[in-house]
Amino acid sequence: MLGMLVTIYFSGWVVATTVVFVAGNRLCEPGLPVSYRFALSVVAGSIWPLLLIGAVEYTSVAMYSSAEQLASVKGPAFRFHDMDAEQTDGDVVPIR
Repeated sequence: MLGMLVTIYFSGWVVATTVVFVAGNRLCEPGLPVSYRFALSVVAGSIWPLLLIGAVEYTSVAMYSSAEQLASVKGPAFRFHDMDAEQTDGDVVPIR
């Protein structure tokens, strides 16, 4: 059981390090040393579960923001039923 968890963690570490390194190569400033980008990728890869949770959280906020914006455009009939309209009007700012 523990061996399987360690294998999953290290596999995720390798995948996340690779993805962050490739993205860093495409998005970084010119002249930034490769050793710095690689070290940053390894650190980001080591905390890949937190990066995954952050990505899921970001998408849920983006979806809620889009839904709230659509509801405000369509009118009060499309408001969320479990929330009061006054509670949600100023809390969510559209990302776009």
